[in-house]
Amino acid sequence: MPMRPPLAALLRPLLALRVGMRRFFGMADWQLTLLWAIVAGALGALATEVFRLALHALDRAVLGEGEGLVALARSLPMWARIATPTVGGLVAGLLLVLARRATAQKATSDYMEAIVVGDGKIPVTQTLVRSASSLVSIASGGSIGREGSMVQLSALCASLLGQIFRFPGERLRLLVACGAAAGLTAAYNAPIAGAFFVAEIVLGSIAMESVGPIIVAAVVANIVMREMPGYQPVYQMPVFPDVAGAEVLLFALLGVLLGGAAAVFLRALAASRQAFARLPVALPWRLALGGLAVGVISVFVPEVWGNGYSVVNAGIGGNRLLGDDVVAAFGERLINRFDRDALKVTGASHVIVLIGINDIGIGAQSPRLARSAAELQAGLKTLVEQARAAHIKIFLGTVPPFEGASYYSTEGEAKRQALNTWIRGNSAQATGIVDFDAATRDPALPTRLLALYDSGDQLHPSDKGYEAMSQAVDLAMLR
Repeated sequence: MPMRPPLAALLRPLLALRVGMRRFFGMADWQLTLLWAIVAGALGALATEVFRLALHALDRAVLGEGEGLVALARSLPMWARIATPTVGGLVAGLLLVLARRATAQKATSDYMEAIVVGDGKIPVTQTLVRSASSLVSIASGGSIGREGSMVQLSALCASLLGQIFRFPGERLRLLVACGAAAGLTAAYNAPIAGAFFVAEIVLGSIAMESVGPIIVAAVVANIVMREMPGYQPVYQMPVFPDVAGAEVLLFALLGVLLGGAAAVFLRALAASRQAFARLPVALPWRLALGGLAVGVISVFVPEVWGNGYSVVNAGIGGNRLLGDDVVAAFGERLINRFDRDALKVTGASHVIVLIGINDIGIGAQSPRLARSAAELQAGLKTLVEQARAAHIKIFLGTVPPFEGASYYSTEGEAKRQALNTWIRGNSAQATGIVDFDAATRDPALPTRLLALYDSGDQLHPSDKGYEAMSQAVDLAMLR
């Protein structure tokens, strides 16, 4: 079909620029491909960031401020926990129906098909509407990942880039693969894994002429994402001690068990999808029914809301007193969950609180998340007031030393000292104090853990260190 005059007028100078650059710099085809891979990588990172910001804005507009979907689910009444994903599923289904009607039957918005069996052209309208459907489903608590839409939008940007500059079919497909790798990288913070996934699984080839541009796009996407304001990786990995000896075999066995569990889960997922497809109702009602199931489960287990990032991060570390992260990357802050996790536990009469080191250390790495000693003191005082109102005795623990840890700083050490001085003075009027700092520090170097008490990362105590901490607790005060 002939190109419309306005579009032709727009593309003419761009095409002339492409040809002129090639002639002026005397670039070979593979060199030009690497340059376009850089552009595709940057566009892919920007596309994923736009989707992430849109998701946060929709959450905030519909459900209000919160530290992730799990925290929002916990704050909602029972009826809202059920209704929100149900309505979200219904709206998402309506959008999917709209997406089907907006595009010709033969068109596909799936980037894998566009790369492997297609011509590299991804339909814009269908992709955007399907992404909007995912956006609504995720924002309303649907237990699906946002990564699929991020990768799809990244691939779409690369496809449009190639179409604007009239790339031939083979190079257009490679450029779409670069965009997909950029999306995977930006979504998972895994440039190497993203590049080789696209090269081996999607393209089915690890030839250098295809892997090279894909790796370039993935690395560029990773760099661009890390320069975004407020960037935080999906999973906040703490510093773990070295694994050696028999532990290696245990981790290998864990990998085998998890691989088997993943296969079972995928089969169960496929069976569930087939069962829903056989229901004699329209697609929007099937998605609404799925949302209803999520809502009912969330009444008892609110952690099913969302893609599970906050749940995983709460399990691997990042425990903090304060925080207001956009994506709740470090898990829900203690000041929000203290009532649920401690005060309302059946039979609880005493609680010992040791917290603050991650607030101090993470603040040094990311100034946006920094908290002053006064703010931490106010947070601990709030915990004391909550415990006293619940008629539970509360004991505050001083923060052990952490010089040598990955997020240590002299400013952070000054905050720790100020916080510990305040705790020892018991200005919060807690029931008592446990001096974990004095129990674990090196007398010769009081800003460090005693070597015997160090697990190896200068932050987490060893078994002997935990034993010393337990001995610092006077059992008489727990009677």
